[in-house]
Amino acid sequence: MSNRADIEIRKGRAADLQGIAEVLVATWRSTFGDMLPGAFLDAMTVGEQIERHRRRMLAPEASYLVAAQRKDDRIVGIANSGPSRVPRMPYRAELYSLYVLDAFQGFGIGQGLVRAAAYDAVQRDRRSMLVWVLADNPNRRFYSRLGAVPVGRAAVTIGGVTLGQVGYAWDDLAGQFGLEIA
Repeated sequence: MSNRADIEIRKGRAADLQGIAEVLVATWRSTFGDMLPGAFLDAMTVGEQIERHRRRMLAPEASYLVAAQRKDDRIVGIANSGPSRVPRMPYRAELYSLYVLDAFQGFGIGQGLVRAAAYDAVQRDRRSMLVWVLADNPNRRFYSRLGAVPVGRAAVTIGGVTLGQVGYAWDDLAGQFGLEIA
């Protein structure tokens, strides 16, 4: 089995798109299987996700981070962030997605990815960050453990199903994550 020392967190690149897509499809199926229709999850393809994230990766404000095994560069976790998409809220950055393969959870990889996303946000002069998490996601308390506080609720429709979301936020990324500001 792996541990955090076997994992490198680095900026994602075009060569990582296959691994990013594989992590996304696998984690959606394992995490959201009880929340979303099976047909919707079964229809998700790696090829479709490669193209979707290739377009997103080209955006100048996009930040893709990957957790890769040192021995073979296999992608086991991903984080995607950028400017907040919720102008009515005071948070400058948004963590759009965070996924870690089931077998690699519990080793600090998710925490490392969030910390790296926070560092990236601070470097871009975005000192606060928001993340939306499905209310029924069994892993959502992870964000509270990292110091984020609930700041709102919303609804989202995915695969024809309307689900509740909880917004979590960090007001002071540098302070909360102990980051040096350059």
